[in-house]
Amino acid sequence: KKSSSSSWFSSIDVEVEIKVPAKFNLDINTAGGDIKCGGITGKAELNTSGGDIWADKFSGILDASTSGGDVLLFCKDTKINGETSGGYIKLEYEGENKGIDLSTSVGDIDIILSNDFAASIELSTSVGDVSCSLNMTNIKKSSGSKLAGDLNGGGEKLSAHTSGGDITVSEK
Repeated sequence: KKSSSSSWFSSIDVEVEIKVPAKFNLDINTAGGDIKCGGITGKAELNTSGGDIWADKFSGILDASTSGGDVLLFCKDTKINGETSGGYIKLEYEGENKGIDLSTSVGDIDIILSNDFAASIELSTSVGDVSCSLNMTNIKKSSGSKLAGDLNGGGEKLSAHTSGGDITVSEK
């Protein structure tokens, strides 16, 4: 109990830690807390209404969604759908591209890839800048706020969109 002036239930902080096998499917939802997972191979649906999402050493299929927090992903060989309404997205990725879709309403998106990552990329922002330091070919759109083309001959789609922020793709 934090304070005697408020009701007992409104002043409790709860942290839950669950240990699972390395190959495991997750379906985690919270109304207002952070979600952290690490060292998992499988399918994960991580949803929170008001916290950050952090996935480290994840492989498989990942769907991460928060209404008011940041999304921090460190993945390998993973199909990813990551979104937040009011936060920052950071993705460090290695391995084969299985398809990546990232979006935020207000916040930056930073994507860090190996130099041999193959993808057809589409980056766009309504208010901000987009940049890619990796070698692109077959550039279809290029402006300060939109960029589309291929990395290493193309491949699965890597899509990133923010309404109010910058998008940066750089080499690991």
